[in-house]
Amino acid sequence: SSDVCSSDLNGIRIFRSLFKKGEYNFIKILSLSFGLAVGLVLIAKIYFELSYDNFYPEVERIYRVSSIYKDFSEENFFPYNRVSGGTVVCLKNEIPEIESATRYTYLIYQNDFFDDDRNRLNGTFLLADSCFFDVFGIEVTGGDPRTILSRPRYALVSQSVADKMGGDVIGKTIEFERYPGTIMTIGAVYADFPENSSIQADGLVSLSSIDAFMSDGSMNLVGNDRYFGFAKLYPNPDMSSVEEGIDRMCKKYLPQEELKKAGIDIKYEISPLSGSYAADTGVKRMNIIMALLAFALIITAILNYILIVISALVNKTRQIAVRKCYGASNMAIYKLALTESFVHLLLALLIGLTLILCFQGFIRRIVGVSVASLFVSSDIIWLLFVCMAIFLLIGLAVGYAYVRIPVASAMSNYHRNRRIWKLSLLAIQFVAIGFIGAFLLVISKQYDRMIHDNPGYQTENMAYATFDGITKDQCRTIHKALSAIPHVKQSGYYSVLPYHGCSGNNVFLPGDDRELFNIADLENISDNFFEMMQIPILQGRTFTSVTTESREIMVDRRFVETMKEMAGWDDNVVGKSIRITGHGDNNTPFTICGVYENIRLGSILYQDTRPSVAFYSPGGTWNILIELNETSPEVLSEIETSFKNLFPQRNVNIKVMQNDLFDIYSVLRNFRDAVLIGSIVILLISLIGLIGYLNDELNRRRKEIAIRKINGGTLKDILQIFMRDILWIALPAISLGIVIAAFVSSRWQEDFSEKQSFSWDIVTITLLGALLIIISLLNWKVYRESNVNPVEALKSE
Repeated sequence: SSDVCSSDLNGIRIFRSLFKKGEYNFIKILSLSFGLAVGLVLIAKIYFELSYDNFYPEVERIYRVSSIYKDFSEENFFPYNRVSGGTVVCLKNEIPEIESATRYTYLIYQNDFFDDDRNRLNGTFLLADSCFFDVFGIEVTGGDPRTILSRPRYALVSQSVADKMGGDVIGKTIEFERYPGTIMTIGAVYADFPENSSIQADGLVSLSSIDAFMSDGSMNLVGNDRYFGFAKLYPNPDMSSVEEGIDRMCKKYLPQEELKKAGIDIKYEISPLSGSYAADTGVKRMNIIMALLAFALIITAILNYILIVISALVNKTRQIAVRKCYGASNMAIYKLALTESFVHLLLALLIGLTLILCFQGFIRRIVGVSVASLFVSSDIIWLLFVCMAIFLLIGLAVGYAYVRIPVASAMSNYHRNRRIWKLSLLAIQFVAIGFIGAFLLVISKQYDRMIHDNPGYQTENMAYATFDGITKDQCRTIHKALSAIPHVKQSGYYSVLPYHGCSGNNVFLPGDDRELFNIADLENISDNFFEMMQIPILQGRTFTSVTTESREIMVDRRFVETMKEMAGWDDNVVGKSIRITGHGDNNTPFTICGVYENIRLGSILYQDTRPSVAFYSPGGTWNILIELNETSPEVLSEIETSFKNLFPQRNVNIKVMQNDLFDIYSVLRNFRDAVLIGSIVILLISLIGLIGYLNDELNRRRKEIAIRKINGGTLKDILQIFMRDILWIALPAISLGIVIAAFVSSRWQEDFSEKQSFSWDIVTITLLGALLIIISLLNWKVYRESNVNPVEALKSE
């Protein structure tokens, strides 16, 4: 008998029985594959987030250097992940535990540059010092990176840029469109940074070339804190000694007396690079939510598989009982269940991986990472561990159900009521439906609120274009050409759009060295900027076009309120003087000519709450602001054609502000889409489980239904039998899921400046929507069963 059992317990017979009627193997495998496909992608994404910057050689020795500031208006120190240019150099001099230190700053973000043949390329370049590769250890070919990054007008490019330029690029040159006439010679090629790197650069320009692009603040110790600093420590460093070295450096190099007079205190800290990205509060929160989604998907798929097995057990009962009659032990039955589960899980994985490969473009858009990077960078052991846990959970649960089948059922029609098990499993799936449905509604409403929120300025029919390196005369030519286009209402210029992010400068009173606070600097704008952007003027006036050398500024209402608190000013600030750093002579005051209403700086995701100021530029800027009657493709194409006629060698694209806002919130949109996919998968899996449960119940109670029909029972009477059981489970389970969604959504929204409340309409829509789907499916199944001739059900009696 053991030979008979062992011959049965093999994969070949399991494969042959896949399409056996009544066991619903195809449904089990398909629902499991959906849950695994989405769940494993989410788990891989979580691991990808946790693996940020872990690929560097000896990463455990690399530390990030950050600034910690405090001014007299602040009670606590606040960290800033950048430092002044000379900070890491001084730290290296004072701390013997530092083997090497480096700093870099951005030169251009995604901007055009040209090769020797005037081929146009696009990329992001950094200004980096000579020790960059000593710290990060990225592979370099073609030359010594330390020497190259020490030479003015030299650069390195990534392997992907080198491939675009023809491969052999050593000795060739590049020229940035933003800095015409500034030629950089390529000295070497480095391996591309992977997608899980916090540093993303298409090229590195030697920091010694900085004077070709901007004023040289690479050795500043106070101000110009635009540099990212890193230090590589010797193995097994004494961190207490490192802390003492930081204090020693601050006392030795920082201008303590000047800082004290200004009411400022500066400190520094170093923290391990490995894990720093994952330690961010926002990243941790998103990882937790993705883990919850992955868990909900996978556990729903597992429970659905078990539920279908239990629901279909009536068709498997006699087969298992016969095996027991032939001497099959409980261990042999468990082996059967495990083999069956292994085959089903293997097929589900193959289908899931096929789905992932087929939709890898869509997956990249949703999670922001290519499928190749997502799984190659992930430790495959973790994914195998998850699959192993799923296999054991399914196999042991199914084996337990098989073992409990009595031998006597081989000789009789054995029908055991397992309603408690089935309803419990179904309840958990209903909890998942309630959670994912309510959470999806919150995300959708939050996204809709962000997209349609009023930031305090006009975005509709507003467009802009950037002309790097143009002269004042060229700027005037552009505006003259725009005025001749019928669809253009008016044009102006700006330095920074409110949602692009503003640099900071410090505010002082004339004759007082104390720093009051830091402002968000909108920098230079045209005289009609506020009119075009429809920003209300509360006091005074805007800039006038007749001004040729202006020491006037405009401030927002938040600036006025802050000055009332910090300097004792009253509401009327027009005509008052202040000093602001970063704009020429810091000792010459500016006069406030007007006050504008507060506008949102940044976005709802990352809002800048600092007061803002704006300056006037009589000669224009590189950035052209355009107000249109409409932003149709035809209108934009006409403007681009006009620009092409003016500058045949330039590649100028018109950008639309509202499209920018969609891009800003694309992370939230992608997250919403990911939750939507998870919701659909969970709903499908749960409905499959509900169908399996109803099939079993209808099969088990077929004779009861037949007798009720013969005795005059209507469809309504029969429906109530099943409705009572389902709703008794569904109502509290879905409600519990909604409560969990309310808690999770409140944690998810913690950093948003504008939050979508968890309102009663979300509860109502989720609850009624879920119940409507469940009741509709129940009606359909019961209606089909009630139309069966009762004689057919009673034949065996």
